Amino acid sequence: MRRFIALTIGVVGLVSRSAEAQVCSGFGSFANGIVGIGANVYGAPGVTGAGASINVGTPGGIFGGAQVGLQDVNISSNSNSDFLVSSMRMGAYVGYEIPLAKTDRISICPSVGVGHRFGPNYAIGNANVRQTANDYAGEIAFGGAIKLGAKADLVPSVAIGYSGWTYKSMIVGGESATGSAAALDATFSVGVVIANRFAIRPFVAISAQENSDPTIGLSFHVQLGQKR
Repeated sequence: MRRFIALTIGVVGLVSRSAEAQVCSGFGSFANGIVGIGANVYGAPGVTGAGASINVGTPGGIFGGAQVGLQDVNISSNSNSDFLVSSMRMGAYVGYEIPLAKTDRISICPSVGVGHRFGPNYAIGNANVRQTANDYAGEIAFGGAIKLGAKADLVPSVAIGYSGWTYKSMIVGGESATGSAAALDATFSVGVVIANRFAIRPFVAISAQENSDPTIGLSFHVQLGQKR
């Protein structure tokens, strides 16, 4: 059960901020459009997930957004038979971009976020289990854009964060349990931004949470609106 909690909750907290539309996060700058929409897919041993986000911000200023994601986890019961459980997470974040040069091509971004996870709900033997969780996170991300050509940039970034969560697990008609955990995490990525609007970013996320495995994912993002 301890590893199950780490997988179903810890991975969500680790990748929940992976679609922020900033150079410091491996995407294009809000100077290319104040609204962005994004999506990501990710996986770790026994875990797969996908999410979507909408982001609003200004270059060299405040930014924020909302996210929704789905996650599947393959776990084992006491009978050693594997089965799949699913959950949904909704969250929001806010941050501030601090340019480190006169252009918008290098920046550092502190940000914080919160979320709520619905599920998973599943049955083991005669027991019907219901779970929910709340999570919170803070991070500092750093990134810079490197010209690849007239219409393409390479945007490497690194983010160091601290994620925590509280969960409740209840057996219908029976006992319930609550708990909490927190851990440092890091995300490394190299994004490619095309025409200042379209971005694709592979990433690797690592958590110090016990029994957590590295998460590998891919994010997509597009900036909307007029260039500022």
